Amino acid sequence: MSEEDLPLQPIQLNVRDITVVKTQDLLKDMYETYPNFGWPGKEDNNNGEEDIEELMLFNKMVVFDLIDVDLTLSLGAGYELLVPVQKFGMKVDLEIGYGGKIDRGSVRFCGPSLRVWYVTDTRKLYISFMEKPNIIPNFNVNADCGNGDFAFMDFTEESSTLDDVVERVQCDFGP
Repeated sequence: MSEEDLPLQPIQLNVRDITVVKTQDLLKDMYETYPNFGWPGKEDNNNGEEDIEELMLFNKMVVFDLIDVDLTLSLGAGYELLVPVQKFGMKVDLEIGYGGKIDRGSVRFCGPSLRVWYVTDTRKLYISFMEKPNIIPNFNVNADCGNGDFAFMDFTEESSTLDDVVERVQCDFGP
C-alpha cells in the first residue's frame, strides 16, 4: 500500500520555533492568566501549584510552546470520517471528507502558539492553541440515513458557514 492509499495522510507540521515553558510561566498561565481553563496536571488529582512544580522538576511533565504553527490534517482521496448522530429518535451518519467539489478532505490550523504537554506518569499528551488559530477547512459534509446521501455542504476557505461552528467549539477547548 502506498502513502497515497492511506486513509489518513501524514500530518504536515511547520513551526518557526519551539520553546520549553518555564515552571513559573506555566503556573502564571494556570493560576492567574487563565485560571478557569482545565489545565493538564491541574485537574488530575486536584494538583496544586506545588504538585505542578514537582511534576516539572522531576521531568514527570514536559511543556513546550510551538511558535507560529501551520498544521494540516488530511484524509486520503475518497475517504470520509463517519460520525453517527442520534437525534429525536432518528439515526443519521454524518460523512465528513470527500464529496461535492472536494476529493481529499483536509483542515489546516495556523496559529501563533500551540502548547504541548506530556505527562510521563499517565503517558498522556495534551495540546491546546493558546490563542485562536485560523482554521482553513477543505471538506464536504453530508448526511446519510441509510437511503443515500443528502444535505451536501462544502466547507472551504471561501465559505463562512464553518466559522460559527468553529468559534463555538473553540470556546470549550482553549484558554
